[in-house]
Amino acid sequence: MSTLDYNFNLDGALELGTGTPYIVTEWAGYGIQGLRTSDDPRPMDHGSDTGPEYLNSRVLTLKVTARGESASGCAGSVDALLAAWFLDSTLDGYGARRQLSLKMPGYAERVLFGRPRRNTFDMTRINGRRADGELEFFAPDPRWYSASIQSTIMNLSQAVSGRGYNRSYNYGYGGAISTDSFPAINAGTFPTLPTIIITGPVTNPSIVNTTTGLSIKFLITVDVGDTLTVNFADRTVMLNGTASRFYSKLGDFFELVPGLNSLKYVANAYSASSATVSWRDAWM
Repeated sequence: MSTLDYNFNLDGALELGTGTPYIVTEWAGYGIQGLRTSDDPRPMDHGSDTGPEYLNSRVLTLKVTARGESASGCAGSVDALLAAWFLDSTLDGYGARRQLSLKMPGYAERVLFGRPRRNTFDMTRINGRRADGELEFFAPDPRWYSASIQSTIMNLSQAVSGRGYNRSYNYGYGGAISTDSFPAINAGTFPTLPTIIITGPVTNPSIVNTTTGLSIKFLITVDVGDTLTVNFADRTVMLNGTASRFYSKLGDFFELVPGLNSLKYVANAYSASSATVSWRDAWM
């Protein structure tokens, strides 16, 4: 990961910036790069009606100078960068993404997830031990994320001696039990999408964000030893990582808003189940 100001790092393997063979002379792509709007002209009136607005994908461009101790060393640096700054969909799979991190003065390290795309060098202007080029990184999700992942674990209560009536009643008539509220703090300034892993045994689990009033529920029984993984960014619901259970979903793939989000784990029966919520802080 990047530790020096204005250094970039791709997947923890390729470092660009101070102390590397690659000088970053200029870069662009921070801030809001454009919006997808849904404005409609007002009929028989001036102006327009406005609808939802969403951020466009982010494109980061870096101008770099590759260096070497000799002309052949410079050529080797260029070749190594061209090879590393590439994502092969045939080998890595459709939808694969890579992580680009950046350290800026006064900021903790932040990351983007996307694909390295354009990488060009002007080979007619190699000057001794230097060659100038330009790189492009495409992030379909425009959010900048924290390098670290936050998480909280919500455990359902287990049945205890003397609670037989309540257990039978909840099973038979659909009553619900839930955890207390658990905090999920998004320390960024922009909503972020979590991942939730639910462990069995549990019937009809749901997660409620009481801060926003949104919830998501799954009409499914997760057996002992099984897990249900819900990726809110990819909008997937996977049993044991392989079998889609998207059809079991009711409700919304909600966001964690900036600041405190109070979450509750709700199910139709007492069990030893838990729900682990993980997320990265997000900025625009």
